[in-house]
Amino acid sequence: MVAQRLHIPPELLDPASMPFNPEQRILVNGVPVGRLIAEVQRELHDEALRQLMLMSGVALAIMAMVSLGLGWLVSGRMLRPLKQMTSTARRLSGSTLHERIALKGPRDELKDLADTFDEMLERLDTAFRAQKDFVANASHELRTPLTIIRTEMDVALADPQIDHEELQAMAGPCATRWTAANDSSTVCWFLPAPTAY
Repeated sequence: MVAQRLHIPPELLDPASMPFNPEQRILVNGVPVGRLIAEVQRELHDEALRQLMLMSGVALAIMAMVSLGLGWLVSGRMLRPLKQMTSTARRLSGSTLHERIALKGPRDELKDLADTFDEMLERLDTAFRAQKDFVANASHELRTPLTIIRTEMDVALADPQIDHEELQAMAGPCATRWTAANDSSTVCWFLPAPTAY
């Protein structure tokens, strides 16, 4: 490059072909050798710097892509337990409270959260089962005496010597309670609220 710019044949810049005498100022095509050497050094420095910048840019781009890929993989692995907990929570309803997350892995904050969630589901499942059992028992307990009362009233109504108006007045509330007892959602209307579990 320097040789072309200064119109010097490249073989003249070869140090082996240059006669060196410290006492003598060396000129090549009228240009001092010191200036030629400084130009060559500056050109080599600029070329090395350009190569360094190019290689650094390529290395930075590659490292950025590798870092993004590794970050995506690691974050996916770290968030997998949260996805499992979320999908389990979405699937749950009153009839599927027996399901658990049962997260496997090291004891860390996510495992503690999953275990706490499983314990909460266990308590909810127990409470739901106890409520169902209570409603079924209460409904049965209400139907039995009401059935006896209704049967006695039907027998009494069939007797022609009984005052019908009095029996009909007794039959009204019994029929209302009979209808309500058959509807399990209103069973609790008859009974006091159950104690906390």
